[in-house]
Amino acid sequence: KLDIYKRIAEIADERERDDMRDELLDRFGEIPASVDHLLRIALVRAAAHRLYMTEIRGKCAKIVFTFLPNAKLDPAGIPGLLKEQGQDLSFTAYGIPFFTYKCKKTGLAETDGDLMLERTETLLERMGEVLHITS
Repeated sequence: KLDIYKRIAEIADERERDDMRDELLDRFGEIPASVDHLLRIALVRAAAHRLYMTEIRGKCAKIVFTFLPNAKLDPAGIPGLLKEQGQDLSFTAYGIPFFTYKCKKTGLAETDGDLMLERTETLLERMGEVLHITS
């Protein structure tokens, strides 16, 4: 079991996630939702690491994406990303830079959690596209 958790924690891309999912399916049968979430979170962690993030925190219908102060990202994409997301996304540049995304709540904890994870995945993908890593 520990070996599987360790391998899940080391997932770096979708191919590795899909390989792990296939292996788990072959070994144990149908994959529970909690394990699928764990695989998705492993990809979130890998994407956050590539974007020089120190933390992603979801709480009270907000998702906060915190960056290293010296993150090697191109800030030229920030205004377009903010415009694209409307009033739901804000950026704070002073001190430790971070984005805050306001989620819409449904009132159902499980649904809200799924929506927050899905939105986190989508935002990380967009950030990776517009905040090009610089040297």
